[in-house]
Amino acid sequence: MKNEKMKHRILIVDDDELNSTAFAKRLERKGFSTKVLTSANQAMDILNMECFDLVLLDIVMPEMDGLTLLKKIRERYPQEELPVVMVTMIDDSTDVLDAFELGANDYITKPISIDAAAARIQGQLNSTEVHRARVKLKEVEAITAMVITCHHEINNPLAIIHGQLQAMEKDKQILDPNRLKKIYSAIDRITATLQKIKEVSEQTEISYQVYTEASNTIKLQRQ
Repeated sequence: MKNEKMKHRILIVDDDELNSTAFAKRLERKGFSTKVLTSANQAMDILNMECFDLVLLDIVMPEMDGLTLLKKIRERYPQEELPVVMVTMIDDSTDVLDAFELGANDYITKPISIDAAAARIQGQLNSTEVHRARVKLKEVEAITAMVITCHHEINNPLAIIHGQLQAMEKDKQILDPNRLKKIYSAIDRITATLQKIKEVSEQTEISYQVYTEASNTIKLQRQ
C-alpha cells in the first residue's frame, strides 16, 4: 500500500452521506485517500482550496445537481488534469450522455461495486499520469531546444564581435568605423534573436526544426 502522502485523493460528492461515507471507507481500504461532501456548492469551494486527483460525482443531488457542478468544474479543469467519474442509476442513460457531453471521463452505476469502481478510478488516474508525463516531456524538449537555439543563433554573432575586437586591438584601431559597424550589427542580431525566442516561448504551440539527428532547435520566424 502506498505511503499516506502518496495516495491519490478522491473527492466524493453525494448528498447520501451515509452511503458515500461507507463507500469512501471501502475506497480507503483499496489505497485511496478520500473526502466526502454532501453539497455541490461545497465542492466548488473545496476544489478552489484543495487539490484532488479525481472527483466522484453523483448526478442527482438537491440544490445544484451533478451535471451543473460538472459544467462548473470543466470551466476550470480540463479532463486530462482532473478526471470526473459520474455516479448514476442504471436507467439514467440520458444523464450519462449529457455528462459525457459536458466533459465527464467515465461513470459508474448504483449499486456500486467497489472492485469495478476502484478499477475505473485507477484507470482514469493512470491516464492522468500519462498526460502529466507527456506534458513534462514536452516541457523538457522545449527547454532543450531553447538552449540549443540560443547556442546556435547567438554563438555566431558573438564570434564576430570577438573577432572584430581582437582585430581592432591588434591593429590599434579602436574606433575603426567598419569594424564597429560589424560589432553593432552582431549585437543587433543577438538582441533580435533573444526577442524572437521570448516571443516563441510565450506561444502555446512551439514549432521545431531539425538541428542534428538527435536534437532540434526552436523554429524562429525570420524577417
